[in-house]
Amino acid sequence: MNATRNASPRSWCSTSAGTAGEAHGTAPGLFKARIEAGDRRVTMTSVGELAIEGVEGAPVAGAKGGGQAFGALRMEVKKAVPLAYAIYPVADVCRFSLAEPEIAPLPVDLGVVPYGAAGTAQALITNRAQVDVRVTHGERTVEVPAHGSAELTFSWTPEGATAGCERQTRRDTFVVRPKDAAAPVVPRERAVVVPLQVTTGMATFSKHEPVATETGRSPDYGRASVDWTCPAGYVVEQCEPQLSSCLSSTGSCNAEGYRLTAEATADGRGCAFRCTGPSSSLWGDHGCAYTAAMVCRLGCN
Repeated sequence: MNATRNASPRSWCSTSAGTAGEAHGTAPGLFKARIEAGDRRVTMTSVGELAIEGVEGAPVAGAKGGGQAFGALRMEVKKAVPLAYAIYPVADVCRFSLAEPEIAPLPVDLGVVPYGAAGTAQALITNRAQVDVRVTHGERTVEVPAHGSAELTFSWTPEGATAGCERQTRRDTFVVRPKDAAAPVVPRERAVVVPLQVTTGMATFSKHEPVATETGRSPDYGRASVDWTCPAGYVVEQCEPQLSSCLSSTGSCNAEGYRLTAEATADGRGCAFRCTGPSSSLWGDHGCAYTAAMVCRLGCN
């Protein structure tokens, strides 16, 4: 709000840091000061819309000294303002206030990041102050004009030892100062806390196990069938039979009627191992052996 004649913002906008360093003032205080000074014209700039009647005044019986007095003012809200303006109404329009910037999104989500890996995400910082500012985050400083915006990158390397998806949170901080060190703003600087969140866990989960049928003319090949499932939050990266050995003439598990397979399940969350081979009721021994190996990678939703 501005009076049209010699109205200094200092007459209604306090620069004291009495309450969290915010600037304070009231519209009625401005009206009172202007009317007492004999100023009959007042203009108002608002983030909302307010209609005011009765400012011009009219003679009222009983006025002191037989002069002019004023009746009650009538104010009508035409357009309500957001809650943020109700909380910080003066900070958004007072040039003496270093208003806290807006951050979006909030909290800053770094997504799925395995333990020991670095995750990064960007947030948009919007300067709500009437002055240009410098934003310092770690070793980086960016300049943001009044009511302008800039992107900041936040990084985090989560740690832990959980075989599964774990949600972690932490707080990061950046500092806001006026670009002009001599600017008469309060507070002189702001340390702004930014909540970060990440979904994390061990990068991979692996499982190895020897599998074998008995040796005989007609072995039970069902004993060589294995179905494994990755832990919750993991997806299959590798299904592999290792150190295979079958009772073929060459020892191969993919010759002379033997077949060894390792495939990912249809849902991608496990492995199916199978070994089949010949059987005989008259002569020769048969059988197969191998080590089932499964590797799963972190894939939290």
